[in-house]
Amino acid sequence: MFRMKEAIAAVLAGGMLLTAPTLAFGQDIDYAPNGSVGGFISSSTSTTTTTVGIAALIYLLVSNQKTASAADVAEFLEDHRVAVNDAIHLGGGSAADDLIALLGVPAERERDFKRLLRARRAELAEVLARPGRIEAEDARVFIDVLADVR
Repeated sequence: MFRMKEAIAAVLAGGMLLTAPTLAFGQDIDYAPNGSVGGFISSSTSTTTTTVGIAALIYLLVSNQKTASAADVAEFLEDHRVAVNDAIHLGGGSAADDLIALLGVPAERERDFKRLLRARRAELAEVLARPGRIEAEDARVFIDVLADVR
């Protein structure tokens, strides 16, 4: 299943392959307005198109590797404190699946992530048990504990 940025990158790459050759052209000129004879005008945007297309593709693919910010994770943890607590003690559940998506855990590492939730439950539960609102600093602790699987 394509994510939005991967789909955009695919469209850009495909567009780059189609437009680069069509935008480059040359034209023979038999006369010039000042009376000189012959000439050749070449207009090529293929180099620019290729460079811009590749740069956009690389940006999209690299930016796709970014995960949620600590503030986003803190908000999620605050809003789903009980469900996340259940997920870390059970090693799975819908909150675990939501964390997987939020933290950008690769599909092949989901099982490892769920095992790590259970294995490190004491540290993770401590973050969730802190009194007051869960802040970005708390979320960073949570993210660092789970960073092994990303």
